[in-house]
Amino acid sequence: LFKNRFQFGAEKNEGVITVPHYSEFISVVFVVGTGGVGDTVRKELLTSGDILQVDVSESYANLVYKIEPVLGNPSDKTIQCHPYTGTIPDRNSSSPWYIPESAYHEYYLPAYCSGPLYLMSPAALAAILQVAPEEKVFEVEDAFFTGVLAAKAGVVMEKIRGIWKESQPCVNKKGTVISYPIHSDDPARLTEAWKHLKQIRCRYPVEHFILTFLYND
Repeated sequence: LFKNRFQFGAEKNEGVITVPHYSEFISVVFVVGTGGVGDTVRKELLTSGDILQVDVSESYANLVYKIEPVLGNPSDKTIQCHPYTGTIPDRNSSSPWYIPESAYHEYYLPAYCSGPLYLMSPAALAAILQVAPEEKVFEVEDAFFTGVLAAKAGVVMEKIRGIWKESQPCVNKKGTVISYPIHSDDPARLTEAWKHLKQIRCRYPVEHFILTFLYND
């Protein structure tokens, strides 16, 4: 389960960039639930030192409950992400993204972040935690935490499509993409996406000027 800790697509040996998951500034923690934890994960729990197991069953619906225990505490109340706007809540009770009217009755959801990737400042996390008890939970975690709660907490959303090395956005005319949000793809599609990101070119000056009005990247 955690073989991707240091690299992406290593089995195909495709020029993978390996990255440490600890530094002076960053720590990476893998959050897992209980139930259905096999021997491999159990061994990781005992030896790796970078896994936090929380007392909820491991499932998509419970993502919203897994997030709260790892939110930190206190500067600027900001969140950086690729946002969704004008989204209508899914009222189909059989859908994994079902949002009952009893939990959220508005016709549109507030702007919220694409779930696979967003960055929050500690102050934003603290503000979200403070207002969380005031809202009824629905189990679409990105819309709930980065949409409903973030809006209530006065968190400012900065629109970016990926995470870049800001000090060196271009090296040898190639973009320095660090991470990029992507949903629900199989290993083959993820490998293709990785190839694309490795080869992504830097923007032409005019192109960059125009796009900076739309995205903060």
